[in-house]
Amino acid sequence: MMQFAMIFDFPFSKHQQGGETVPGGRSTRRQTAGFSLVEVVMSVAIMAVGVVTLMGLLPHGIEISGKTANELAAARISQQVLGELQASTWASLSATAGTPIRKYYDDQGIEIKSDASDFAYRLAYVAEVELPATTNDAQGKMARLPSNSAAGARQTNLRRAILRIADKPTEDFNFLTAPKSSYKTIVHLVANMR
Repeated sequence: MMQFAMIFDFPFSKHQQGGETVPGGRSTRRQTAGFSLVEVVMSVAIMAVGVVTLMGLLPHGIEISGKTANELAAARISQQVLGELQASTWASLSATAGTPIRKYYDDQGIEIKSDASDFAYRLAYVAEVELPATTNDAQGKMARLPSNSAAGARQTNLRRAILRIADKPTEDFNFLTAPKSSYKTIVHLVANMR
Protein backbone atom coordinates (compact mmCIF):
# COMPACT_ATOMS: atom_id res chain seq x y z
CA MET A 1 0.00 0.00 0.00
CA MET A 2 2.86 2.38 0.70
CA GLN A 3 4.27 2.06 -2.81
CA PHE A 4 0.82 2.66 -4.28
CA ALA A 5 0.40 5.82 -2.19
CA MET A 6 3.82 7.20 -3.23
CA ILE A 7 3.13 6.73 -6.93
CA PHE A 8 -0.18 8.60 -6.88
CA ASP A 9 0.78 11.06 -4.11
CA PHE A 10 -2.30 10.64 -1.93
CA PRO A 11 -2.92 13.33 0.71
CA PHE A 12 -1.93 10.99 3.53
CA SER A 13 1.55 10.41 2.06
CA LYS A 14 4.69 12.45 2.71
CA HIS A 15 5.62 14.89 -0.04
CA GLN A 16 8.80 14.18 -1.91
CA GLN A 17 10.07 17.75 -1.31
CA GLY A 18 10.77 17.12 2.31
CA GLY A 19 9.43 18.68 5.47
CA GLU A 20 6.93 17.25 7.88
CA THR A 21 3.43 16.32 6.94
CA VAL A 22 0.57 18.04 8.72
CA PRO A 23 -3.00 16.78 8.77
CA GLY A 24 -4.44 17.02 5.26
CA GLY A 25 -1.14 16.02 3.68
CA ARG A 26 0.32 19.50 3.24
CA SER A 27 3.99 20.03 3.82
CA THR A 28 5.24 22.58 6.34
CA ARG A 29 8.05 23.54 3.98
CA ARG A 30 7.56 26.99 2.39
CA GLN A 31 6.88 27.13 -1.35
CA THR A 32 9.21 29.40 -3.41
CA ALA A 33 6.87 30.07 -6.38
CA GLY A 34 5.85 33.69 -7.25
CA PHE A 35 7.53 37.12 -7.39
CA SER A 36 8.99 39.14 -4.58
CA LEU A 37 7.73 42.64 -3.78
CA VAL A 38 10.90 44.23 -5.19
CA GLU A 39 10.45 42.45 -8.52
CA VAL A 40 6.83 43.54 -8.77
CA VAL A 41 7.67 47.18 -7.94
CA MET A 42 10.49 47.26 -10.53
CA SER A 43 8.30 45.79 -13.28
CA VAL A 44 5.50 48.27 -12.52
CA ALA A 45 8.01 51.16 -12.63
CA ILE A 46 9.39 50.06 -16.00
CA MET A 47 5.88 49.68 -17.38
CA ALA A 48 4.90 53.13 -16.05
CA VAL A 49 7.87 54.78 -17.79
CA GLY A 50 6.85 53.12 -21.08
CA VAL A 51 3.19 54.11 -20.76
CA VAL A 52 4.05 57.74 -19.89
CA THR A 53 6.37 57.92 -22.91
CA LEU A 54 3.66 56.59 -25.23
CA MET A 55 1.09 58.98 -23.77
CA GLY A 56 3.47 61.87 -24.48
CA LEU A 57 3.72 60.85 -28.14
CA LEU A 58 -0.05 60.68 -28.71
CA PRO A 59 -0.73 64.44 -29.17
CA HIS A 60 2.14 64.75 -31.64
CA GLY A 61 0.92 61.73 -33.58
CA ILE A 62 -2.63 63.08 -33.73
CA GLU A 63 -1.36 66.45 -34.97
CA ILE A 64 0.76 64.82 -37.69
CA SER A 65 -2.20 62.65 -38.70
CA GLY A 66 -4.42 65.73 -39.08
CA LYS A 67 -1.82 67.56 -41.18
CA THR A 68 -1.39 64.51 -43.39
CA ALA A 69 -5.15 64.24 -43.92
CA ASN A 70 -5.27 67.93 -44.94
CA GLU A 71 -2.38 67.47 -47.37
CA LEU A 72 -4.01 64.40 -48.94
CA ALA A 73 -7.34 66.18 -49.33
CA ALA A 74 -5.63 69.25 -50.84
CA ALA A 75 -3.77 67.01 -53.30
CA ARG A 76 -7.01 65.27 -54.28
CA ILE A 77 -8.80 68.60 -54.75
CA SER A 78 -5.90 69.99 -56.77
CA GLN A 79 -5.77 66.92 -58.99
CA GLN A 80 -9.52 67.03 -59.61
CA VAL A 81 -9.55 70.74 -60.45
CA LEU A 82 -6.53 70.45 -62.76
CA GLY A 83 -8.16 67.49 -64.52
CA GLU A 84 -11.37 69.47 -65.05
CA LEU A 85 -9.44 72.46 -66.39
CA GLN A 86 -7.33 70.29 -68.69
CA ALA A 87 -10.47 68.57 -70.03
CA SER A 88 -12.18 71.92 -70.75
CA THR A 89 -12.00 73.55 -74.13
CA TRP A 90 -9.71 76.53 -74.58
CA ALA A 91 -12.69 78.74 -75.45
CA SER A 92 -14.53 77.85 -72.22
CA LEU A 93 -11.40 78.64 -70.20
CA SER A 94 -11.19 82.05 -71.89
CA ALA A 95 -14.87 82.68 -71.10
CA THR A 96 -14.37 82.11 -67.37
CA ALA A 97 -11.11 84.09 -67.14
CA GLY A 98 -11.07 86.73 -64.43
CA THR A 99 -14.06 85.28 -62.53
CA PRO A 100 -13.23 83.05 -59.54
CA ILE A 101 -15.10 79.76 -59.41
CA ARG A 102 -15.98 78.47 -55.93
CA LYS A 103 -16.18 74.76 -55.12
CA TYR A 104 -16.92 72.85 -51.92
CA TYR A 105 -15.45 69.57 -50.68
CA ASP A 106 -15.96 67.11 -47.84
CA ASP A 107 -13.28 65.85 -45.44
CA GLN A 108 -12.01 63.34 -48.04
CA GLY A 109 -11.58 65.97 -50.77
CA ILE A 110 -14.66 64.87 -52.73
CA GLU A 111 -16.71 67.65 -54.28
CA ILE A 112 -20.15 68.36 -52.83
CA LYS A 113 -22.81 70.62 -54.29
CA SER A 114 -24.04 73.60 -52.28
CA ASP A 115 -27.66 72.49 -52.71
CA ALA A 116 -27.09 69.04 -51.15
CA SER A 117 -29.32 68.26 -48.16
CA ASP A 118 -26.33 67.45 -45.91
CA PHE A 119 -24.11 70.24 -47.26
CA ALA A 120 -23.53 72.04 -43.95
CA TYR A 121 -22.71 68.76 -42.21
CA ARG A 122 -20.24 67.52 -44.87
CA LEU A 123 -18.50 70.82 -45.74
CA ALA A 124 -14.82 70.69 -44.78
CA TYR A 125 -12.89 72.50 -47.55
CA VAL A 126 -13.62 75.56 -49.65
CA ALA A 127 -11.72 75.99 -52.92
CA GLU A 128 -11.57 78.85 -55.36
CA VAL A 129 -10.21 78.55 -58.89
CA GLU A 130 -9.12 81.66 -60.72
CA LEU A 131 -7.93 81.95 -64.31
CA PRO A 132 -6.34 85.40 -64.72
CA ALA A 133 -7.30 87.40 -67.77
CA THR A 134 -5.12 86.97 -70.83
CA THR A 135 -3.84 90.53 -70.67
CA ASN A 136 -0.76 91.13 -68.58
CA ASP A 137 -1.69 92.62 -65.23
CA ALA A 138 0.36 94.39 -62.56
CA GLN A 139 0.99 91.14 -60.67
CA GLY A 140 2.53 89.47 -63.71
CA LYS A 141 0.14 86.52 -63.74
CA MET A 142 0.59 85.86 -67.45
CA ALA A 143 1.97 82.45 -68.30
CA ARG A 144 5.47 83.02 -69.62
CA LEU A 145 8.35 80.68 -70.14
CA PRO A 146 12.03 81.64 -69.97
CA SER A 147 13.35 83.16 -73.18
CA ASN A 148 16.28 85.19 -74.44
CA SER A 149 14.25 88.38 -74.78
CA ALA A 150 14.04 90.78 -71.85
CA ALA A 151 10.23 90.81 -71.68
CA GLY A 152 9.71 87.12 -72.36
CA ALA A 153 7.35 85.81 -74.99
CA ARG A 154 3.72 85.43 -74.10
CA GLN A 155 2.58 81.80 -74.30
CA THR A 156 -0.65 81.57 -76.26
CA ASN A 157 -1.11 77.87 -75.46
CA LEU A 158 -0.60 78.13 -71.69
CA ARG A 159 -2.97 79.51 -69.06
CA ARG A 160 -2.17 80.04 -65.42
CA ALA A 161 -4.72 78.60 -62.98
CA ILE A 162 -4.59 79.72 -59.35
CA LEU A 163 -6.25 77.38 -56.87
CA ARG A 164 -6.83 78.43 -53.27
CA ILE A 165 -7.92 75.81 -50.72
CA ALA A 166 -9.07 76.59 -47.17
CA ASP A 167 -9.73 73.86 -44.63
CA LYS A 168 -12.50 75.91 -43.05
CA PRO A 169 -16.07 74.61 -43.03
CA THR A 170 -17.43 78.07 -43.86
CA GLU A 171 -19.40 78.51 -47.07
CA ASP A 172 -18.66 82.24 -47.35
CA PHE A 173 -14.90 82.09 -46.61
CA ASN A 174 -13.30 85.22 -48.11
CA PHE A 175 -9.92 84.50 -49.69
CA LEU A 176 -9.25 88.20 -50.33
CA THR A 177 -9.49 89.33 -46.70
CA ALA A 178 -8.26 86.17 -44.97
CA PRO A 179 -4.57 85.95 -44.04
CA LYS A 180 -2.57 83.98 -46.60
CA SER A 181 -1.49 81.55 -43.88
CA SER A 182 -5.11 80.43 -43.42
CA TYR A 183 -5.32 78.80 -46.86
CA LYS A 184 -3.11 77.00 -49.35
CA THR A 185 -2.36 78.44 -52.80
CA ILE A 186 -1.46 76.16 -55.70
CA VAL A 187 -0.57 77.46 -59.15
CA HIS A 188 -1.00 75.25 -62.22
CA LEU A 189 -0.23 75.80 -65.87
CA VAL A 190 -2.97 74.52 -68.15
CA ALA A 191 -1.95 73.69 -71.70
CA ASN A 192 -4.05 73.96 -74.84
CA MET A 193 -4.17 70.30 -75.87
CA ARG A 194 -6.65 70.62 -78.77
